[in-house]
Amino acid sequence: MKSSTLVCLLALLAVAITAPQLPILSPIGSPFLPVQPGSQTGRLIPGGFVYSAQGNRQNSSWPKLGLMNPMPYYPIDPRFIIYLGTIFSVSTGDSNSIKEIEPVTPIVPPAKVVDTPTVAAISRCSKDEFDYLSKSNTPIPYKYMVESDITIKNQYPFMVALVVFDDRIWKYKLSCGGSLISSTKILTAAHCVTEPKSTNVIDASQFKVKFGIHFLSITENDAQLSRKVQQIKIHEEYGPVKIYNDIAILTLSSPVEYTDSISPVCLVPECFDDDGNRQAIAMGWGHTQSGGLNSDYLRHAFLSTVPFSKCQNKYGDKIDETKMLCAFKKGQDTCQNDSGGPLVIEFPEDSSCRFIQIGIVSFGKGCAFKNYPGVYVRIKNYLPWIEENTN
Repeated sequence: MKSSTLVCLLALLAVAITAPQLPILSPIGSPFLPVQPGSQTGRLIPGGFVYSAQGNRQNSSWPKLGLMNPMPYYPIDPRFIIYLGTIFSVSTGDSNSIKEIEPVTPIVPPAKVVDTPTVAAISRCSKDEFDYLSKSNTPIPYKYMVESDITIKNQYPFMVALVVFDDRIWKYKLSCGGSLISSTKILTAAHCVTEPKSTNVIDASQFKVKFGIHFLSITENDAQLSRKVQQIKIHEEYGPVKIYNDIAILTLSSPVEYTDSISPVCLVPECFDDDGNRQAIAMGWGHTQSGGLNSDYLRHAFLSTVPFSKCQNKYGDKIDETKMLCAFKKGQDTCQNDSGGPLVIEFPEDSSCRFIQIGIVSFGKGCAFKNYPGVYVRIKNYLPWIEENTN
């Protein structure tokens, strides 16, 4: 009796030894659950799917994975199967060990591109070979120009149109001009981006900037490129009443690529003499006469900078020599909606800085009104502020 019992026990033991070894499953609902990136409770199986150990179930939901989309399926590769609870490896022939997860090298974002405006060389401050070209008593050889106040298309590749959304007509309309000074920055007037007679900045989302543009109407334009405005920075001491420090920098939603028709203007060096008798060019799509209508085409006016003493004779203490400069030519002037546009001097033989911006259209008494010059922001005295707010 005892011997037969012993035989039975040995037979049962042999069967148990030769039977497949099944893992003990964890007593929770779903046998496979993905783990969040960085969890130490799971293992990697071929194909890149991650499954957790016990305790990571979230209301029968599948937590989102950072580097892949969750797939509510069991692994189809049978070489490594991971169950909840105690981890078992079931081999189909090539290995009995679970491969360790190799550390993933983090993706390092590209370094921020330092894109600052170009200030013309200080050689512009001396009486060099280009000096004669900027004197108003010497004709500038504009061999490419026609006898018209409408510019040649893309003649000024730095010129941009700042348009603002008008919810009354549900269209963007001309607000001001501006100049491209780097791939992400626009220079314009503070009063262009603030509420009237106020320092309250208009929401940047209301504006767009048009590049490589010549024709602009309320219904259509020929802009080669458009960018949203991401950020607006006005001068901290902007005075909306006397219009002091009327300068602003706009940051674009993304950089622009330079082409023959879209490229930045150089800024005047601080040592440059802009006080008087410099021939300069102002441009814009503004009114063709005071209280009139905008021009559909970009126009330019050829002016001469005016000695500050003469300008002060007209405006008195309303103007400040350190902040403003004046320009005038009888019968030509900037007008409404030309604000923010650049006042430049051209050096046709200088390939690196053909155009140098010396001013920003700010204000005036009417348009070409009774020998009153127009008033512009004197850029050379704002170079430190511009540099600080473009880095």
